[in-house]
Amino acid sequence: KPQWIPYGAADQSSVLLLGLTAYHRTTGDAQIAEKMRKIGEGIMKMQLNHEGFFADGALLSWENVWHAWGNSQAHALINAGMALQDAAMIDAGVKEVRLFQPYLLAQNFIREIRFTRNGDDISAEKTVKFEQIAYDIRPMVMAALAAHQATGEQQYTDQAAQLMQWFFGKNPAGAVIYDAATGRGYDGINDAKTVNRNSGAESTIESLLALQALKQH
Repeated sequence: KPQWIPYGAADQSSVLLLGLTAYHRTTGDAQIAEKMRKIGEGIMKMQLNHEGFFADGALLSWENVWHAWGNSQAHALINAGMALQDAAMIDAGVKEVRLFQPYLLAQNFIREIRFTRNGDDISAEKTVKFEQIAYDIRPMVMAALAAHQATGEQQYTDQAAQLMQWFFGKNPAGAVIYDAATGRGYDGINDAKTVNRNSGAESTIESLLALQALKQH
């Protein structure tokens, strides 16, 4: 894993990269651009590149684990790549959206996957399906919309809309997680039969951010 990104964690680094990109767009600061490139390089080193493997393109979150919550790597790479005109960063982010997100949709979403390597072979050592929360889905929606912005390909906007359906009942519990009447986001799905009907600030904010991004796109 790249030692120069915070705690060797790509998920945390992606939040930093999103912030630096916003700052760079305002200031054009060359030193910030260098930091963006270095962090982006570290995130890209966490990508699985194994043609034909179900998780080809997945940007790992930490060590050998991909997890859905806060997985903003693809979104951050595409955003930074567009700001810096860095095709490699854009391509890496779009690759996860193009190859791995459709797998997650087909599986009705996954919470976490732990991978193991044996020589050149990679396999899934452990897969966890639940719980599922808004903080899992919003980063995927943002990444798909960023992929559309970078490529102009309509399929990515359509994919963002598919991902968004998780909030409206297309999830393992068949439950509506965003209450349009009140603007509340519920705290997620415990399993295929039960829903956490609490409505914390994080869940509501993540739900509204995803909805707003899709509506504005």
